[in-house]
Amino acid sequence: MTTNDRGGARMRPSPSWIIAALVVVLAVAGTGLWRHHRARAPVTDPPINGELYVPSVHWPEGRGTGRWDKDPWVIALRHAQVLRAAANNQGDYSSELMTEAFSAEFLRRDARDTAESADPAYYMPGPSPFAVLDVRSDADTAHVRVCSAWSWTTTEEEYVSQLDEFRSGSGSDVTWELERRPDGTRRVVDVEYTGDMHDRCPIAGAVVGYFDPAPPYGEPLDAVIGPDGRVVEPRSLQERFLDRFARLLEGKS
Repeated sequence: MTTNDRGGARMRPSPSWIIAALVVVLAVAGTGLWRHHRARAPVTDPPINGELYVPSVHWPEGRGTGRWDKDPWVIALRHAQVLRAAANNQGDYSSELMTEAFSAEFLRRDARDTAESADPAYYMPGPSPFAVLDVRSDADTAHVRVCSAWSWTTTEEEYVSQLDEFRSGSGSDVTWELERRPDGTRRVVDVEYTGDMHDRCPIAGAVVGYFDPAPPYGEPLDAVIGPDGRVVEPRSLQERFLDRFARLLEGKS
């Protein structure tokens, strides 16, 4: 026992109490590190065989450790992005998997965009990487705001973005709109730029996955099939310009 300046006494912590406290602190820290390591471990999703063939997706650092990664809307969006990338690479938007994951209007626009870049074909190395910024949802709808890879298509394998490019740098601030279908499944309805089209957001922490096998870089698509099962004809340059101009006007109104 030791005496303080006022003549009172105070107890010196016993060695056993200090050791017990250290054990607790180390256990908590160790558990956190273990969970982080486990969440960041590589994961490979099996392929999906069917009308739309979806290759295996290898996630070198797992599927994510963010705040919203277990949110059912975010899970639905990430799954939809895998299907969308596979459809883009094969030029086929007609499978039931796609109509379950996206609205018909979204698929029509996406198929048209793919048809207009089909020769040479711009392939997606995997699902478009994104980091979730915010989720606003109720029972039947959700708006998932993300920082998405600014560019995730290429014609040559040597230009595929690597993980280091997603630890720093910037992306596009966009918001995905989703809805719950009558059967309880969730699908993507629309996407829009949250701010100006040229605004950038920090993309650090984006979850990145790569198709295995990789797409056939350098090979053009024979045709692009829309959600109605028909071949999509690319628009003329004039039609594209007028459509882009109309979208700009809509954004200003």
